[in-house]
Amino acid sequence: MLGSASQDTKIPLSVGSGKTSKSLASDCFDGNSSIDCVVGSSALAQEKTGEVLREAPLMKCGMNWLLKEAFFMSLNEEKKNVFRSLHSHCSCNENPCRETTLMKIYDTNSFDIFDDKPERTNYIYHFASRINHECLPNMARGNTKNGDLVFSAVRNIKRGEELTTFYQAPLGTILARRKILLSKYGFTCMCKACINNKVLNYCGEALKYAPWIIANESGSEILNKPTLEEIQTAKQVESWFESVSQAAAKAGQGMTIAIGNDLLRSQSTQERRHLIVESTVQIFEDYLRKNNPYGLNDDVISAYRYRANISLLELQSNFSTTWGG
Repeated sequence: MLGSASQDTKIPLSVGSGKTSKSLASDCFDGNSSIDCVVGSSALAQEKTGEVLREAPLMKCGMNWLLKEAFFMSLNEEKKNVFRSLHSHCSCNENPCRETTLMKIYDTNSFDIFDDKPERTNYIYHFASRINHECLPNMARGNTKNGDLVFSAVRNIKRGEELTTFYQAPLGTILARRKILLSKYGFTCMCKACINNKVLNYCGEALKYAPWIIANESGSEILNKPTLEEIQTAKQVESWFESVSQAAAKAGQGMTIAIGNDLLRSQSTQERRHLIVESTVQIFEDYLRKNNPYGLNDDVISAYRYRANISLLELQSNFSTTWGG
């Protein structure tokens, strides 16, 4: 994801082993074209709502940042390079920046996935994450329950016209839309809807994008389907993260007991609680460094420690307030 429709992003061809009918994606991603690709085939011209692209995630894992970092390190070098080539933007508003390279790229290029699960899910994609933004794009977007993104033309897309999608729901005033896009993605939208100062709502033009939240499970070929080896590797990463989560929970329980004992003895002070938190974070960091099969570097571990420290300080503050400490 780079910004408003107008930029030219060169991307290579990497087609997965889709088992369904041939899509129009081969007209777009032919190895020589960019995201403003040639899509004016006779099939698309006749079928205005034809499916343009169906793609599996480049990274498919949970929301925890440590899990994402390990999952990234498990990718082959080709996919790592694809990921690194994506645009990045820091949104932590801290100096120095507290986000890792992965955090900045992932937040900027991931798509939220809609399913029946209560927790939020978002994935990143090889091709789809390079499609530029437009508040009223020429493609609707949805996803399957498996996390595949599906793009379909909402109008006739002319040969040579750039493919576009929306990064945020196409709603609100130009000021509201631009504020969100500038904050999260780092650009001021200059699409036609913004230049013409259009207010968007689901009673108007934006209505045609609404039915595409959940896509049909069957359709055209799926680009970048994971191999059996990649699926097995993902399971190994998840198993590792489960053991790491258990270690973190154990350290957290120890912290809670230590703070609780201090409170019962009327020995609790802010300084003592902070020391307990620091000790807890150090215990977990030591565990992580000893159990680091995916080679997480110092920057990643330091960033995770910083976030864990803030989270635990908030937790102990709430705990001591509840107990009158």
